[in-house]
Amino acid sequence: MREFLLTTMGGHTLVARNAVMALLDAGAGMDARFWFAPVLLTHVLSVALLARLIWLLTGNAALAGLGAFAWGSCPLASETLGWYAVYGQVAATT
Repeated sequence: MREFLLTTMGGHTLVARNAVMALLDAGAGMDARFWFAPVLLTHVLSVALLARLIWLLTGNAALAGLGAFAWGSCPLASETLGWYAVYGQVAATT
């Protein structure tokens, strides 16, 4: 376990991401539904945070909803959400 957590990938030590991967592997095995659940929850949280930020900056709830919807449903994010290897970047950005 220690070796997995501290092994570098491309010169980066990804301790938090590797810890989440180890926990998911221990609890869910290879069931993709459980691997995608934290990715989806993180994306929903990011969309909610963006809506709140836009609303605080503009005071316009409709604009906040539109901006969050546009960003949350953008097809350009599908690769980021679909590849678990980049989940660390998604979690860190949130």
